[in-house]
Amino acid sequence: MNLTFKRKLVLLYFLLVPLSFFAAEPFRDWKNQNSKFKPIEAQLLEYSEAFDRKKFSKYYQDWLEEAGIDSDILPGVKLRVKIPQGRKKEPAEERDYEVPLAVLSESDKDYILDWHWLRQREDFFRKCLKVVLGEPRDIRTERPRLDDGQDPPPLDDLIYLRNGSRKRGTVINNNYSIHTPYGEFVVGKGRLAAVQFEVDEAGRSVLTGVNSNRLSGFLDLPGEANVNEPNFLVFESNNGQESVRKEEVSRIIFQVREDELDGLGTEGSVSLRLANGDYLDAKVYEGELPVGGRSVKVSEVDRVEVANGQASVFYKDGGRDNWAFAEEDLPLALDLGPAFSVYHGHLKKMYCDTAFRPLGFLIEASSERDVSISFDRDAPGRVRSPSSSSNYYGILEEGDKIVSINREMPDFESRDNSFDKAVDDLFDKKEPLPKVEIGIQRGENQFFLITLVRKQGDDV
Repeated sequence: MNLTFKRKLVLLYFLLVPLSFFAAEPFRDWKNQNSKFKPIEAQLLEYSEAFDRKKFSKYYQDWLEEAGIDSDILPGVKLRVKIPQGRKKEPAEERDYEVPLAVLSESDKDYILDWHWLRQREDFFRKCLKVVLGEPRDIRTERPRLDDGQDPPPLDDLIYLRNGSRKRGTVINNNYSIHTPYGEFVVGKGRLAAVQFEVDEAGRSVLTGVNSNRLSGFLDLPGEANVNEPNFLVFESNNGQESVRKEEVSRIIFQVREDELDGLGTEGSVSLRLANGDYLDAKVYEGELPVGGRSVKVSEVDRVEVANGQASVFYKDGGRDNWAFAEEDLPLALDLGPAFSVYHGHLKKMYCDTAFRPLGFLIEASSERDVSISFDRDAPGRVRSPSSSSNYYGILEEGDKIVSINREMPDFESRDNSFDKAVDDLFDKKEPLPKVEIGIQRGENQFFLITLVRKQGDDV
């Protein structure tokens, strides 16, 4: 098997297996730089670039001295080594050893550095939006390194044009100005996962944030450095710099950037549901709500429901207050960057619990049967028309297609398809999922989300 291909398989496996994999690295053979020594069977426990030389055994300290390595602090690993006993049937004894990285073979060094690179990004891979609008975003899944003396290939943005063609490259436009019913502001490219251009007859566009926020309205591409004219999309491709009018663009799927989640979801941030169907994370009144003549920290609030200019505040301790807005406009600072004020009439709900941020339509269910979906047998993932008694009635239509489940591409080919598995996990009696997020595509350009949760108080 080709070594590069084998390495890709190993790295792909690291990403696809459950996160607990990182706490249970398998035993494998490790080779010494000296080919005369037999490989040892060991489990990788730890890697550090700053091991104290004194931690290593005398054998390894002597080896380092002979190799001319005199640093007091150097890279090393902790291995759990299986030591065979005298009799074959006796189980091997296991001991932990600190080993200098320099002692190991080049292939083992690469294995360790790949493993460490992925561990450092475990939380990011879990949180980042890997699939948007039914498309996987280009993401770095391997430790960058020179390949035959060449830098690793860059990641690409995907640009879909209305003529049906698709371009790959790096979008140059950094700013996206959107005029919504609740405000006009600019969002930077670094905070966006996707852009949909003119998705309805009125010409409204949709921005999808890297935190899954949805902002819709009339979109402009401002003039800026390296962009010759406003409302032209400019990108670098293999053919050099290209430019197209925004009216010719259907959508953009941006690559995953390692710093794109930095600073998001900070203390005091809430999830807002707006009357036009948008949802966004923001700080309102800098994290303290003026309720009943006093300031209430949003961390004490479960949710706020708004109707007819009045707000009902539901506290986490079970209490409740009525909130009459003293000001018509509420000051917001979006997690995605812009700060502005929103008229309270645009607000429908405010979710304050950081652990509960439903996206799109919210469906609460008491059992798996409540959220079951009937699919077209001849078109995997394609929805049949829901009955009038279904929780999906008025949300799903015949022909809609599930294009993502919990931010991953769905699998409807396997016997246990990923939708059924996700619903099973939602109602698992031991470790239930808190929610299931489903991405839906309707026609060519319409995408929306549904969040499934168990009804509060239901015992799974």
